[in-house]
Amino acid sequence: MNKKTDTNKDPRMRVAGAAFGGVMDGVAENSAARSIDAAQEDKYWKEQFKDAPHVDHTLEYVDYEPAYRFGWESYHRYEGRQFADLNVELQRDWDAHRADSPLTWEKARAATEAAWRRVEHRYIESTASGGPPHSVHV
Repeated sequence: MNKKTDTNKDPRMRVAGAAFGGVMDGVAENSAARSIDAAQEDKYWKEQFKDAPHVDHTLEYVDYEPAYRFGWESYHRYEGRQFADLNVELQRDWDAHRADSPLTWEKARAATEAAWRRVEHRYIESTASGGPPHSVHV
């Protein structure tokens, strides 16, 4: 005969539930804190695009936008790792993120790194000024 466990009365279940809830709360907080204002980033890169040294001026911003987006999104995807150490992974992932961009990884890499560095710099600034870790509000 199966005996059902009343999770409200079993102290082991209450501890397990509390631990799971705490972990999930931490994940939700961490995800929210790490959110990036994509509209603000897009606006920034749209304005900076024309003067960026990595840009082929025969192309338009729309051609580079996926590379910039890939950079700011990848910073958190590969949190704690260095851009220079990720060339193989990023090159592999670029094709899935490039949308209709005509840029090969070799051409997209500099724009991706520029966006990564911008977010990284803002993260370092926020933690150095006493802000909570991962609070990158760009």
